[in-house]
Amino acid sequence: MNYFLVDHIDTKIEDAGKFVCSHMPVDITIDNAYESMLECSPLGTKEMIAAFKQAVQYLEPRFNFNIKRFDFKLEDGRVANMQVRFTPTEQWPAFLMPKGELTINPRSSFAHLLQTPIQVAAEWASLRYVWNELRAETVGLNPYMLAHLMPWIRECLADFDSNYLPLAVTKHDRKAIDRELATVMRDWNVTFFPRLSKALTAVARSGKHLFGQFRMLEAAYSREALAQSCITVERTPSLIEAWMKEHMQEALAEWQTDKIERALRQVDELAAKAAKRLSNPKGK
Repeated sequence: MNYFLVDHIDTKIEDAGKFVCSHMPVDITIDNAYESMLECSPLGTKEMIAAFKQAVQYLEPRFNFNIKRFDFKLEDGRVANMQVRFTPTEQWPAFLMPKGELTINPRSSFAHLLQTPIQVAAEWASLRYVWNELRAETVGLNPYMLAHLMPWIRECLADFDSNYLPLAVTKHDRKAIDRELATVMRDWNVTFFPRLSKALTAVARSGKHLFGQFRMLEAAYSREALAQSCITVERTPSLIEAWMKEHMQEALAEWQTDKIERALRQVDELAAKAAKRLSNPKGK
């Protein structure tokens, strides 16, 4: 697929994923997030939290530097990178940050609060992973094959306009890009494409659901009225589940085998046709 079309889809995935992960409505308040985080620290005893509450009442509210970044290792071994942004409240006008790394018990109340943000971030990271793997030039999928496996890319390209391409792009290249775009937008009867597992196919097609959530969230709230979530989970490759990578490797290996076998069959068919013409020359 053309670089400009790929870049347009990449931007759509990045912007939509960032928007949803930053502004999705979740049952997390700054107060319960902070107290749950304290419980995960070595000082997280009830007595110490009560002492913290009393101490911060004498501190000036701090709107800066109330950011805590940490990694959370899930029970299956995956790692979630996240950032917690604390804004002063009536209960906690200031925050005392525990030093050192934060070790979160997967069964703690803080881990429970993180379930939804991590799940949403993992879904967007998984979608980006599948898209990047399938559209790689080494895989050799035609644009109509990509649109067959991931129909949601048509929605991403619906507002693509070659008139806004850089001036350095020639008229010939613009026409080629428009032809490729028309190919993607057309609903082809595709019969030859990589054989993805059922679970991997669901991830490849999840873009329709995820972008639908993005449009609903964007339509329900104005960007100015949306408050950024106090917990933001980054959409990193560390959130990709192991089975997904295994299924993708198997599917791409089978795809290369299928392409070789198909090419050999085509050679045999051409050879058979040529032999038939030689054995039955015209006029005899």
